[in-house]
Amino acid sequence: MSEGDNKQIVNTTETQINNMELLGDIDFRRFLLILTKSLIWIVLLLLIAFAGSYIYLRYTIPIYESSSVLKLEIKSDVDALGISKLQNPTVSNNLSGEVELIKSELIHDQVIDQLDALKVSYMTEGTIKDDERFMTSFFEVQYNYLHPDLLDQKIEVKIIDEKNLRIYYKLFGDNYSEQLIFNKAFKNDHLEILITKKSDDLSDINQNQFYFIVNSHRSLVDMIKSNLFVQILNPSANTLKIIYRDPNPLKAKTIVDYINKVYLENTLELKNQASKQTIDFLNDQLNKTEDKLTQSEKELEAFVEENKTTDIDNIFTKRIEKIEKYREELRAENEKLIILKNLEKAFEAGDTLYYQQITSAYPGFQAYDDKMNQLMKNKNQLEVLKYSTNSNTLAFQYAQKDIKIQEKALENALENDRKITSKEVAELRKAIAELEGEIKALPEKETEYKRLKRIYDLNEKFYLLLMDKKAEFGISEAGTIPDFQVLSPANFPKVPVFPKESDVYLISFGAALLLILLLIGVRYVSHNTIDSVEEIEKYLNIPMLGVVPLQKIKSKYSRLVVTDNPKSEIAEAIRSIRTNLDFITPGNNGKKTISVTSTVSSEGKTFVSVNLGAVIAMSNQKVILLDLDMRKPKLHIALNEENHFGMSNLLIGKMELDEAIRHTSQENLDYISSGPPPPNPSELILLPQLDEIISKLKEKYDIIIMDSPPIGLVTDGIILMKKVDIPVYILRSEYSKKGFLKSIQKLQKQKGIDHLSIIFNGLKRRRGLGGYGYNYGYGYGYGSGYYGESNTKKKFLGIF
Repeated sequence: MSEGDNKQIVNTTETQINNMELLGDIDFRRFLLILTKSLIWIVLLLLIAFAGSYIYLRYTIPIYESSSVLKLEIKSDVDALGISKLQNPTVSNNLSGEVELIKSELIHDQVIDQLDALKVSYMTEGTIKDDERFMTSFFEVQYNYLHPDLLDQKIEVKIIDEKNLRIYYKLFGDNYSEQLIFNKAFKNDHLEILITKKSDDLSDINQNQFYFIVNSHRSLVDMIKSNLFVQILNPSANTLKIIYRDPNPLKAKTIVDYINKVYLENTLELKNQASKQTIDFLNDQLNKTEDKLTQSEKELEAFVEENKTTDIDNIFTKRIEKIEKYREELRAENEKLIILKNLEKAFEAGDTLYYQQITSAYPGFQAYDDKMNQLMKNKNQLEVLKYSTNSNTLAFQYAQKDIKIQEKALENALENDRKITSKEVAELRKAIAELEGEIKALPEKETEYKRLKRIYDLNEKFYLLLMDKKAEFGISEAGTIPDFQVLSPANFPKVPVFPKESDVYLISFGAALLLILLLIGVRYVSHNTIDSVEEIEKYLNIPMLGVVPLQKIKSKYSRLVVTDNPKSEIAEAIRSIRTNLDFITPGNNGKKTISVTSTVSSEGKTFVSVNLGAVIAMSNQKVILLDLDMRKPKLHIALNEENHFGMSNLLIGKMELDEAIRHTSQENLDYISSGPPPPNPSELILLPQLDEIISKLKEKYDIIIMDSPPIGLVTDGIILMKKVDIPVYILRSEYSKKGFLKSIQKLQKQKGIDHLSIIFNGLKRRRGLGGYGYNYGYGYGYGSGYYGESNTKKKFLGIF
């Protein structure tokens, strides 16, 4: 049968699967199988997701966000001082106007003028991205003159030694290089600069490339404008939020601080000197509040130092984890203690069988098994010695004494181990009790921390309030001015707002999960092969002769393998099949005719035929194999023989039966190959000569096994199945399509072959809940079984 024929069968049977509604319900066993097979893809997709996220986070420039919250009020401070209120018509409570003021170039210009660190950007070159060393550079650049075209341009710096360096820049399309000395001014036609060394430690500087950029005022204004955001938080409370974003967290915080500072200065320009008495009072209150705040800080620090954390929930979780760990150890030690007690009882009772059952069941007690074996060996030797020597001899007495010593040593060893284990159990219970006691005390610590934190927050808030009041009363006596209060100073961002690590990993792993689900779903839907006995039992009410495990054989064709290793796993499986054959046709004078067929090629019918015949022959039954697959014969290949003559010659009367029979290396196993391929194999099988040949063979042989053609495309196999006592159908794990089960049903219902049996070939060994075994849940051995009615659950014959 050609490869194209097999593909045609596969396509036909896929339609049959839909008719059988095999995919109507979710098969969790098949789902787990596909999940197991897809593990390498799952791991690969997860690794790709992790690697992609890591690379993205590693090489994407992070953006940090620093912010502060301001509170503005319009109030008359002269009225608060008991002076008559003077209304200033120019004062407005328009928060939008304050927002525009903060975002205006007026504020930006002043920030740039006051923050000298913005004028020069110090950069470290990286493979993918460059890092700015804002206020942390080991050198500082001061300039009196710089050519306008050098503004906003990269000027590279290379350190030569502790005193000398070289700069590189490009101007008018030409490259320039100048050597400078640290802390010494340099001047040429393009620039006049002084580079000062701020650190003498240059150990890691030569490993990096540095450059600096002298920023133009316009570029700095544009930078602040594009990265500054001002929001109105609460119009009724007159609160604003100032936000600045930058790749350098220190730079973001510093700019927010300076914006607050400049905005405050602009606000303070409207103020007059407040009453000295009021300011003194505020200063006194500030000092007292500061002392209270300091005391609160110390109390909080003492609490953190004592408990090593402020996260009580984290402490609780760690204690619970440690308790669970101790309980697991306690369970193991209790189990060990029980085993030791049972060993002591078995030893005291002299029940060596129970003793050895315990030690064999628990590998950790192998030493006791060895000691017991040695003791039993010495006792056996003593029993032998009784028959050869007198019990009063020194040899006999020494042997008795040695046995008593061994018994005492074994008894002491068991007792010592039991005492040690009991001590371990007691210590674990004590440790668990201590941890449980600590857990009970945690709520009190949490309450204490909240109390201290509340006091600290109150002192801090009051301190900030007094600071605001101090600024409030430093106003002009003659006017109404806006009050400015920093509710939340600029924070130093530690985590970038972009990209967010959690979001990146969540998105990438979510995408990986979707791909994994899609992969498993596609493989689940497209999975149409039989891979377990349960699937066969689910749709067929046919006896299962047995299962042949998958064997890795370095051969393109089927081979006789059971004779090379009769104690192998596959030999045991086929012996079980041989045993189950006796249950199908008991009696019959021991004479049986068996046909072995399948749906398509490569399902293993020749392999099963040859090896089943060899196993039966090993039981002193005479077996002959007939290769009736005359279109694609393989029996002679499996036996490593030629196919010059055989069944085709016999059926047309060109050869005598005795001449066609050939012997194998296995005693009691003969065969007749297919012979030259005839043009009409189906017609030959229909000839009465085949029945005559089988009748003659029954006189000489106990078992006749026919390697039949696949029934997927030709009817030869069906014809032979009707002629034999036991028609056997081969299905191959992860190869035979589920639609083949429909064909087998038709054989029963439409063709009248109701005594069919099945052998499941090529089943892989898989790990189950109980250890290693085949995924249908049975082991090898001998036994019996029965079949119920069609609406009952099918059972194996024997152990299958």
